[in-house]
Amino acid sequence: PYLPSIFEFGLAAKSSELFIVSGYADGPKWSEVKSGEQNLPLVEKLIHAVEHLHTLHIAHGDLHPDNVIVDIENQTVSLIDIPDFSLDGQDVKNHTYSPDNIDGCTAYERDNFAVMRMSSELLGLVWAESSSVMSEISDVIQVELNDAEYGFKSLERFKDVLDDNDSDIEFIDVHIAEGISGHFDNLEIFPE
Repeated sequence: PYLPSIFEFGLAAKSSELFIVSGYADGPKWSEVKSGEQNLPLVEKLIHAVEHLHTLHIAHGDLHPDNVIVDIENQTVSLIDIPDFSLDGQDVKNHTYSPDNIDGCTAYERDNFAVMRMSSELLGLVWAESSSVMSEISDVIQVELNDAEYGFKSLERFKDVLDDNDSDIEFIDVHIAEGISGHFDNLEIFPE
């Protein structure tokens, strides 16, 4: 699990303030992990955690290196400070790990931006700069940064460059000859 267990939550009796009691996530913060290509499994775990949250229609909204705890031995991540309460009821935002248009983007877009920035830093890349090492990653970050309409809407382009393309799926071309007419029964193809 990428979220600490929540044991109790509610309103405090005396102060009438919100509270949450959760499990303790032990380990170094994302920012304390030595950078390098060996961290690709941690990057993938972060992507999976954030994408799973998003499929549940939950955004962290304030994702940054101090809100991610890492278990180096098991290669897992834990997201902390979720939910993140604020006294004024406004979203908690982090300007370093959010797009420039922080007030014009969604919490999901802020999460996606943070995932890409944190991942590039953990891999030893300088944010928003071209790199000859892991150039595909730095290139796709440039695409996201320069795509005013669709940048940071999803993690798909980022995930695509992380995949090593060693897929077990074999693609075949199917061509239907011209001039064939008539009625054809529906055909269902099932995987083996």
